[in-house]
Amino acid sequence: PKALLLEATEAEQALFADVLKTLDIPPIRRLERPYTLTHATFPELLSFLQAQVPGAQVSVLPTDPKRAIVLATEEDHARLAELLKTADVPKPPVRLRKVYTLQNTTLPEVEDRLKALLQKELPQARLEPVPGNPKALLLEATEAEQALFAEILKAADVAPQAAPPPQEATTRRLYPLRFADAEKVAPFLAREVPGIVVQTVPGQSVLSVRGTERQLAEVENLLAQIDRAPEQGPPVFQRAYQLSNAKAADLAKVLQEALQARQGQAQGQAQAQPQRQATVVADERTNTLIVTGTQEDLALVEGLIPRLDQAVPQVNLRVRIQEVQANLTQNLGLKWNTVAGGNVVASILDSGLSLIFDSTRSLAALNILATLEALQRQGLSRALRDVNQTVLNNQTARLQSGETFLIRRIVGDRVERVPFDIGIIVEVTPQITADGQILLNIKAEVSGNVQRNPVDGDVDRFTKQVVTTTMRVRDGQTVVLGGLTSQESNQVQQGVPLLMDIPLIGELFKQRTQENTDRELLVVITADILKETASR
Repeated sequence: PKALLLEATEAEQALFADVLKTLDIPPIRRLERPYTLTHATFPELLSFLQAQVPGAQVSVLPTDPKRAIVLATEEDHARLAELLKTADVPKPPVRLRKVYTLQNTTLPEVEDRLKALLQKELPQARLEPVPGNPKALLLEATEAEQALFAEILKAADVAPQAAPPPQEATTRRLYPLRFADAEKVAPFLAREVPGIVVQTVPGQSVLSVRGTERQLAEVENLLAQIDRAPEQGPPVFQRAYQLSNAKAADLAKVLQEALQARQGQAQGQAQAQPQRQATVVADERTNTLIVTGTQEDLALVEGLIPRLDQAVPQVNLRVRIQEVQANLTQNLGLKWNTVAGGNVVASILDSGLSLIFDSTRSLAALNILATLEALQRQGLSRALRDVNQTVLNNQTARLQSGETFLIRRIVGDRVERVPFDIGIIVEVTPQITADGQILLNIKAEVSGNVQRNPVDGDVDRFTKQVVTTTMRVRDGQTVVLGGLTSQESNQVQQGVPLLMDIPLIGELFKQRTQENTDRELLVVITADILKETASR
């Protein structure tokens, strides 16, 4: 197998001998070996390795850039191992320059302390001042050193604390009581004047009080009001209560009536002494109540304020005013029945509405909005107004669509212009009940057809329809209010062209048709209690 026979000329034989020498070379053996780096990654060193060992084929693992499979000869593997030893070394940390701003001190005040801390904790960091700004400083350090310096700066950037105020000297004094009970007065003084020490003397109506001069002066003022003869009546105090939700003026009236009722009961008793009436003054600027009264009056006020000063729940009202043709029974098989109280109950006949709307056959099940949308797409209904409004509990939401007329009124020798609204006016007042339902007080009004006096422009006549009702609904339910109707009259004239325009005899060639269209206005109201306000 190692011999071969060649038939050729002598020149060709010489050339073949040279070619055979180049071909008779043993094959090169290439091996695959894995390599793993510690600090660097193969994508970073790939161009360098290919330039130094061009015969090596480096395949980087997609899941780990620090690992690769290399296909190369033994010589290339040895060369590659030496290169990786010198290239796979830790990277020098990147040094950053960052500016810091002091909040409570300046750099000259803390510079020595910061340099001492840096010399101990961060010897490689370099601190520099920022020219023209004594509160700014520049630090050159690695990212880890910058984070540590930020913590050090928080501890150093502290405003110098002022010397604590001198402690006031305390004094003990004895206060003999003539009328009041020492056992009852002692806890009252300790609560009203914090910081004092009050003790009773056994067997005597005497109080021992330790405190500063200011505290003792306050104790004496209180005792002057408390230690009173029975015929002088109970002592009177004054306190201020700041409100969070209620208005001070409104709550002052309620508290004043509650205090008057309590004093009336006390004076009605046989042995009750005449008392000075408690007063409640509202400061609207700070929404604060200033109450003056006896200790019992203040206790009553303190018990009522938390229950009355609460956030008022809100109700979201979605009000739609829809105009529906009254001849829907003939056109679609829809029958409206307006019942007392303003509710609209609707029933769908089998012949008509199913062609345009897949109904559940119950508009009373509050599928009314979808039904009205279907009617509107067919041109048989028209949405006049659609409003979304949020009101407080027991407050009135007013929706008006129309015009405002100024009606003349003569008062004495003076003529006044009084505004009067016409059109569609809907007023809704929601009231949330104790069981979480909503009581809706609804008033709907439709007015129009105004006839004005051409002389002075005053209003002589207008039409008006009003529907008022009260309904109880659950949260999220929809109610429909009906009973408001309107009539539209249109006169259509038809005739023979040209002949109908001839005077006198033209009436023989024309025809007039009077078309009356009855319409009904529906007021659709959906009430939702805002959950966030209700939970708060």
